[in-house]
Amino acid sequence: MRIPVRAYWQLLARYLVAHRRLLVLLAVILFAGIGVRLLTPWFAARFIDGATVAARLPEPVAREAMPGLVVWAALFCVGGVLDQVLAVSGVHLGAHVAWQATNRLREDVTDHCLRLDTGFHHDHGPGELVERVDGDVRELNNFFSQFALVLLGNLALIGGVLVVMLAVDWRIMGVFVGFTAGTLWILSRVRGVAAPSWQRSRAASADLYGEVEERFGGLADIRANGAGEYVQGRFTSLQRAMFLRTRAAGITSVLVGGGIELLMVVGSVAILTVAVALYRSGTVSLGTVFLMVAYTALVVGPLRQIMGQIDDLQRATASIGRVRELLAVTPTISSGPGAAFAGGAVAVAVEDVSFGYPGRDTSSPVLHDVTFRLRPGEVLGLVGRTGAGKTTIARLLLRFYDPDTGRITFDGTDIRQAHLDELRATVGVVTQDVQVFRTTLRDNLTLFRPGRAPDERLVTLLREVGLGAWYDRQPGGLDTLLASGSAGMSAGEAQLLAMVRVFVDDPGLVILDEPASRLDPASEAVVERAWDQLFAGRTGVIIAHRLRTLERADTILVLERGRISEYGPRAVLAHDPSSAYHRALLAGGLEGVECLGGPGRAERERSGGVR
Repeated sequence: MRIPVRAYWQLLARYLVAHRRLLVLLAVILFAGIGVRLLTPWFAARFIDGATVAARLPEPVAREAMPGLVVWAALFCVGGVLDQVLAVSGVHLGAHVAWQATNRLREDVTDHCLRLDTGFHHDHGPGELVERVDGDVRELNNFFSQFALVLLGNLALIGGVLVVMLAVDWRIMGVFVGFTAGTLWILSRVRGVAAPSWQRSRAASADLYGEVEERFGGLADIRANGAGEYVQGRFTSLQRAMFLRTRAAGITSVLVGGGIELLMVVGSVAILTVAVALYRSGTVSLGTVFLMVAYTALVVGPLRQIMGQIDDLQRATASIGRVRELLAVTPTISSGPGAAFAGGAVAVAVEDVSFGYPGRDTSSPVLHDVTFRLRPGEVLGLVGRTGAGKTTIARLLLRFYDPDTGRITFDGTDIRQAHLDELRATVGVVTQDVQVFRTTLRDNLTLFRPGRAPDERLVTLLREVGLGAWYDRQPGGLDTLLASGSAGMSAGEAQLLAMVRVFVDDPGLVILDEPASRLDPASEAVVERAWDQLFAGRTGVIIAHRLRTLERADTILVLERGRISEYGPRAVLAHDPSSAYHRALLAGGLEGVECLGGPGRAERERSGGVR
């Protein structure tokens, strides 16, 4: 994988510019540490040379040299301590900057995922996206914290060593130049060698996370139907694939690192050989030999750090590629320039709408030339067999998708002209599966929008819809922590809670998508009273199979294979013997409508007349 160098710098510039002051301080600490590391061996070399000379002098003269030796020794100790202090400070500050930058990147990637189309989320499960948002971004931690500064700092340190070596002896400097230049050239050539392996490892990890999320989500069905053995086998297979790919990536990194380590050993031996030869010839002192040994270690250290940075860059490159790939996905549903709706009940018009889901058979769209209108305050009953396109119409009204042909208007304005936030504030939805989040009751009602409604209004709404007694049992009031997945709540209570969410936003159009499918008769009776309040002063769409729910509809629209087979006032259709809705009433349920597959014998026998 080869990512343009500018992509790295663009990423660094975008997420580190907000921390430029900390970066300047980090750079000061880093380069101060370089200076200390260059000076500390020189102090030791001066001490060795001074001690060597003092050992050859008479004792009285040698004693006079002791204060100078103590100074060099003290400077060496101070340099060692200061080097450690600067190193720890740099690591701490670098980690702080890295977490700030990666958290901001997580926010951007999460925000981008939230804006992507419903179709994208249908193809990519939550587990896979969690691995992208957290796992891939986590791999960039070191890249953000120290890569650029450590790389530049180590190059500066190597440059400083070469300058000192030139001052000592040009031959030593020549060996150092050959050693460092050759190592750096090889490092530049191996950049990206292991990146494809690490990318495959990250992809395998995403597959594993996605599988775990999906299987745990259907745990009840898996247990009930004895599929545990299959799930365990599938998990083992994906885990093995991740292990093998990660091992392959690790082996590649180790081979690259081992080759560079071997080069470093050869270079170090060459430098030490030259140092010994110069000392034996009397060209350099023992202190200078120590300086060469120390600087050799000082150069090998940065080269090892650069090698480690290159290894981290391999991982970062794979993660950068996956993050860039995700951020490159553009939503097809984008906000319009803005349209001010009149407020209150919305006039809805669906005009010649045809639609098929992306990636599916285009020869058989879900909806064919659907046209209907709703006056402000009118309630539409939308019925049909499973797969007829009922929920698809609801998704189009929410603009989760755009029609392939035709248009939808609210108050005469094409909904594609509105900002998405404006549109979705105009439409409220209550589904059969209400999502309750693991957070406070207040956040569940306002959907994490502080200040959306005062606490007094929230409590009033809870009591108005029939949740007063339930609310009084909550130990923390609005601060009570609810369990995720509506655990601890009945289906009816969850439905009522969802209705409070709608009341908080006060939309002009309300959609009920199979709202009574999970309710027992007693709960349904309680919820029905809230429905009457919900539709007061609002336009409504009810998607339902239960006839009792459809009694609140002014108009009935029957869908058959994506086409309108019947459309008209409910009262008229209920008494029209040729109407499918009339036959459904006679049969005792919509499943018995002829256009939905024909009435069953048991349904005909249960028929009790028009309700």
